[in-house]
Amino acid sequence: MIFTIRKSSFKNSAARGRMASLIAACLVLGSAIIAVACLIASSTLVYFIEKQANSPFCNEESCRNKDPYGTNCYSDHVTVRTIPVQVKEESGTLTLVYSPKCRSNWVKWEGETGAKNRLTVWRKGSPGDPVTTAHRFDGDNSGQNTWSNMISAEGDTCVKIKFQQSGQESEDTCTDGLG
Repeated sequence: MIFTIRKSSFKNSAARGRMASLIAACLVLGSAIIAVACLIASSTLVYFIEKQANSPFCNEESCRNKDPYGTNCYSDHVTVRTIPVQVKEESGTLTLVYSPKCRSNWVKWEGETGAKNRLTVWRKGSPGDPVTTAHRFDGDNSGQNTWSNMISAEGDTCVKIKFQQSGQESEDTCTDGLG
């Protein structure tokens, strides 16, 4: 009888161990599913808040080096100037864009080919680094339809494009008197 009790106790403790392992695995899996669901829900919520917002998320200097599409600045954009570009085999249009809500500028490139490029926009006569292509276009992502991050629209704005493969670049073009 003692042997039977011990054998039975052994079976019960092994079963309890398997059950505890199964419960722990379910808790870990459940926690992971909840974490992923919360991450998706929070990203979706941020997207809808940005889409519905009437106010921008930055203004003038606080927009510096930020993507106009992630700050609610694109929603009221106007074209300031369109500049046709022809550099060797590459051609397209540079467009200087302004957001009245954000009081910021950026440059957009619409090219005829998918040549990798780097856009640059800066305030004329302003110390500091120029702002370049939006980060979403880093590496091999630049091409036919790209844009830069923003700068304050205070003063005159200058723009240019450089084609990475050929090293050729457009001339600097500034707004002179529009700022």
